Amino acid sequence: MFNVLRALVVTTGVLVSPLIPFNPSPPLASPKAIVDTLVFATPLQRFIDIASSPARNRTLDWKSDGCSAPVIRSTGRTFDFTSSCRRHDFGYRNYKRIDSGIYWTEPLRRRIDDKFSVDMHDACRMRPRLDHLTCTAWANIFYRTVRTYAGI
Repeated sequence: MFNVLRALVVTTGVLVSPLIPFNPSPPLASPKAIVDTLVFATPLQRFIDIASSPARNRTLDWKSDGCSAPVIRSTGRTFDFTSSCRRHDFGYRNYKRIDSGIYWTEPLRRRIDDKFSVDMHDACRMRPRLDHLTCTAWANIFYRTVRTYAGI
C-alpha cells in the first residue's frame, strides 16, 4: 500500500510540474528602462541618494558638470540647481550612449529638459519666500539656455 501511495505522489508531481513555469529570477531591466525610471519616475532626492550610493549601477554614466554653467555655476545666493543639473546631465549622457544613441531624439531631449525645469522650480519652492521670484527667474534662464544650446 505504501508503494502505491508513493507512486501516486510521484506521478501526480510529474503531471503537475509542467503547468508551473520555472523562472529562477525575474528578467533584468534594460539600461533604457533603468534610465527612464531614474530620470522620469524617481523623486529627485531619491535619484540623488542613488547617484551618491557606492552600490549604484556602474554601467551608467553618473558624471555631472553642473549643467555646463561655468560662469554662474549651478548655485547662487537665491538658487541651488545642483541636484537638478545632476539628473539632467545623467539623462543627456546616458540616453546618448544607450544602444549607440538610438533613443536620443528631439522629443526625448525636450522631455528631459522639461523634467529639468520641473526639478528647478521644485527647488525654488523650497527657498525662502524672498528668494522665490529670483530663483524662478534663474530657473527659466537655465531652462531656455539648455533648450537653445544643449544637446545639439
